[in-house]
Parts: sequence; structure tokens; C-alpha cells
Amino acid sequence: MAKIQCKFCKLEYNGKCVKKKTSVKVNKKRDCQYYDVDVERVTDLATKKLAQDDIPTIFRPDWWWDRETRRELRRAAIAKEMKKYKPDISAPIAAPSQHPLTGDLSRFIGSTANEE
Repeated sequence: MAKIQCKFCKLEYNGKCVKKKTSVKVNKKRDCQYYDVDVERVTDLATKKLAQDDIPTIFRPDWWWDRETRRELRRAAIAKEMKKYKPDISAPIAAPSQHPLTGDLSRFIGSTANEE
């Protein structure tokens, strides 16, 4: 006898077998001598399966599989981004005697400490 599923049987109602008077798991495959095919249930399942959309297949581009190309593209993008923050060389450079924030400190030649 072939394995059947109770979900396609006329005798199954709300997870119970009317003939055996027991609860059954409707998707479990089993041998049953009382099995009677319910054509309406089978056609309903078949129409649902046919109505489902197929899952689209997505192919990755060739460069995705080439590790070196991906690295080169990443490096080029980083270099392009870093060019935005490149310092301007034409800016004047402070003289070595001047402090970059406060300016010329040569006027402070004394000490504030008490000298004895």
C-alpha cells in the first residue's frame, strides 16, 4: 500500500479521522486502509501551487566574483573621496618664531616665577 496524506482524504475533518475516531496529523505520510481521495482538496492544492509566482533568479555581475577587481574599485572610490580633503599647499605657512595660534611670543622674555 502506498503512503498517503490525510489532508487529501474524505474522512479527515479538522485533524480527526472519522473512520478511526482518532486525531491525525494531516501532513504526515502513512498507510491507511480507509483512505478515500477527495478530488476537490487535491484540485484546490494544485490550483494554489500553480497560482504562486516563481521566485526570480538573481545573477550577480561578473565583477562580483573577481576579488581583485572589487578591491581596485574600492581603492579608487576611497582615493576619490580622499581628494576632497587634500590640504591646500598654497596656504601661507607660519614663521618658525611665531606660535601657530597666538602669534609672536618673543615679547615674553621674562618669567613669572619669583626670582630670589
